[in-house]
Amino acid sequence: MSAFEQPIVAEHRKHWERLNARFHETLIACCGNQWTLRMLHLLTRQTERYRHLAIGLPNSTRDVHEEHRQIYEAAMNGHEARAALALESHVRATPELLVAAVRSGEPGASPLGPADAGTFAQGAKWPRA
Repeated sequence: MSAFEQPIVAEHRKHWERLNARFHETLIACCGNQWTLRMLHLLTRQTERYRHLAIGLPNSTRDVHEEHRQIYEAAMNGHEARAALALESHVRATPELLVAAVRSGEPGASPLGPADAGTFAQGAKWPRA
């Protein structure tokens, strides 16, 4: 996966999406809860459009490979709380990046039309766990 993450480029996006989904599914594969697994699959599919927009942002300095590495290392070393916090930060990074881009007027950052983008950015509130 690392070969497709630095940087993530548009022509590799579909392949990267499959690898990204596999990474996240593997993290929770042994949980034994089918509802959790189904929810992850649903959320992965529903948030693809936002990852697609985030990948296309020209000023992003996000290091997704490093985020994945931190999650992996914490999980493999049995540091559940650290892995959960790293995963939460990783998942929140995409919408936070997009909200910042929309607020700054970065072209192509809004999944909404240009007329709605400003309203969305002004009223956007992301829930905190």
